[in-house]
Amino acid sequence: MVRLILSLGAAVLAVMLAVPVRGQEPGKLTGLVEDPSGAAIPGIEVKLTNQATAEVFKTFSGATGNFEFDGLPVGHYVLSARRQGFEPARMTVYIGTRPMRTVRVLMELAKLKEE
Repeated sequence: MVRLILSLGAAVLAVMLAVPVRGQEPGKLTGLVEDPSGAAIPGIEVKLTNQATAEVFKTFSGATGNFEFDGLPVGHYVLSARRQGFEPARMTVYIGTRPMRTVRVLMELAKLKEE
Protein backbone atom coordinates (compact mmCIF):
# COMPACT_ATOMS: atom_id res chain seq x y z
CA MET A 1 0.00 0.00 0.00
CA VAL A 2 2.83 2.38 0.89
CA ARG A 3 4.55 1.59 -2.44
CA LEU A 4 1.36 2.37 -4.33
CA ILE A 5 0.99 5.74 -2.58
CA LEU A 6 4.67 6.60 -3.20
CA SER A 7 4.41 5.56 -6.86
CA LEU A 8 1.22 7.57 -7.32
CA GLY A 9 2.81 10.60 -5.62
CA ALA A 10 5.88 10.35 -7.84
CA ALA A 11 3.70 10.11 -10.96
CA VAL A 12 1.67 13.19 -9.95
CA LEU A 13 4.87 15.13 -9.25
CA ALA A 14 6.34 14.15 -12.63
CA VAL A 15 3.20 15.36 -14.44
CA MET A 16 3.22 18.64 -12.51
CA LEU A 17 6.86 19.27 -13.42
CA ALA A 18 6.22 18.46 -17.09
CA VAL A 19 3.46 21.06 -17.45
CA PRO A 20 4.97 24.47 -18.29
CA VAL A 21 4.54 27.16 -15.71
CA ARG A 22 2.78 30.28 -17.00
CA GLY A 23 5.41 32.63 -18.39
CA GLN A 24 7.70 29.78 -19.41
CA GLU A 25 5.70 28.77 -22.48
CA PRO A 26 7.66 29.03 -25.72
CA GLY A 27 7.22 32.04 -27.95
CA LYS A 28 6.98 32.47 -31.69
CA LEU A 29 8.23 35.08 -34.14
CA THR A 30 7.13 35.47 -37.75
CA GLY A 31 8.54 37.97 -40.17
CA LEU A 32 8.81 39.23 -43.71
CA VAL A 33 11.98 40.44 -45.45
CA GLU A 34 11.49 43.18 -48.05
CA ASP A 35 13.55 45.49 -50.23
CA PRO A 36 12.94 49.28 -50.33
CA SER A 37 10.22 48.85 -53.00
CA GLY A 38 8.28 46.42 -50.78
CA ALA A 39 9.20 43.34 -52.81
CA ALA A 40 9.80 40.16 -50.81
CA ILE A 41 13.38 38.87 -50.69
CA PRO A 42 13.94 35.09 -50.52
CA GLY A 43 17.11 33.47 -49.21
CA ILE A 44 17.96 36.02 -46.51
CA GLU A 45 19.76 34.53 -43.51
CA VAL A 46 17.82 35.59 -40.40
CA LYS A 47 19.41 35.11 -36.99
CA LEU A 48 17.97 35.61 -33.50
CA THR A 49 20.37 35.93 -30.57
CA ASN A 50 18.99 35.71 -27.03
CA GLN A 51 20.51 38.66 -25.14
CA ALA A 52 20.47 36.87 -21.77
CA THR A 53 21.91 33.50 -22.83
CA ALA A 54 23.64 34.24 -26.19
CA GLU A 55 21.73 31.27 -27.64
CA VAL A 56 21.45 31.65 -31.44
CA PHE A 57 18.59 30.55 -33.68
CA LYS A 58 18.93 30.68 -37.49
CA THR A 59 16.63 30.35 -40.49
CA PHE A 60 16.28 31.66 -44.06
CA SER A 61 13.45 33.62 -45.62
CA GLY A 62 11.36 31.52 -47.99
CA ALA A 63 10.23 32.18 -51.56
CA THR A 64 7.73 34.81 -50.37
CA GLY A 65 10.22 36.50 -48.00
CA ASN A 66 8.58 34.99 -44.92
CA PHE A 67 10.45 33.44 -42.01
CA GLU A 68 9.40 31.89 -38.72
CA PHE A 69 10.95 30.93 -35.39
CA ASP A 70 8.92 28.70 -33.08
CA GLY A 71 9.51 27.35 -29.58
CA LEU A 72 11.62 30.31 -28.45
CA PRO A 73 12.35 30.97 -24.79
CA VAL A 74 10.75 34.19 -23.58
CA GLY A 75 13.17 37.09 -23.58
CA HIS A 76 14.91 39.91 -25.42
CA TYR A 77 16.60 39.10 -28.72
CA VAL A 78 18.69 40.76 -31.39
CA LEU A 79 17.34 39.94 -34.84
CA SER A 80 19.84 40.28 -37.68
CA ALA A 81 19.44 39.60 -41.38
CA ARG A 82 22.05 39.51 -44.12
CA ARG A 83 22.73 38.47 -47.68
CA GLN A 84 25.28 39.50 -50.27
CA GLY A 85 24.12 42.56 -52.20
CA PHE A 86 22.22 44.04 -49.22
CA GLU A 87 23.21 46.06 -46.17
CA PRO A 88 22.88 44.02 -42.96
CA ALA A 89 19.70 44.74 -40.96
CA ARG A 90 19.52 44.59 -37.17
CA MET A 91 16.83 45.23 -34.55
CA THR A 92 15.87 44.19 -31.04
CA VAL A 93 12.66 42.27 -30.37
CA TYR A 94 10.94 40.88 -27.29
CA ILE A 95 9.54 37.37 -27.50
CA GLY A 96 6.69 36.70 -25.09
CA THR A 97 4.07 34.00 -24.78
CA ARG A 98 1.43 36.04 -26.60
CA PRO A 99 1.41 36.12 -30.40
CA MET A 100 3.46 38.96 -31.81
CA ARG A 101 2.71 40.93 -34.95
CA THR A 102 4.69 40.02 -38.04
CA VAL A 103 8.10 41.71 -37.98
CA ARG A 104 9.00 43.50 -41.20
CA VAL A 105 12.70 43.55 -42.00
CA LEU A 106 13.73 46.16 -44.57
CA MET A 107 16.90 45.30 -46.48
CA GLU A 108 18.62 48.23 -48.20
CA LEU A 109 20.65 47.58 -51.32
CA ALA A 110 24.39 47.56 -50.64
CA LYS A 111 26.25 50.67 -51.70
CA LEU A 112 28.78 50.25 -54.44
CA LYS A 113 32.34 50.71 -53.23
CA GLU A 114 34.70 52.69 -55.39
CA GLU A 115 38.17 51.30 -55.81
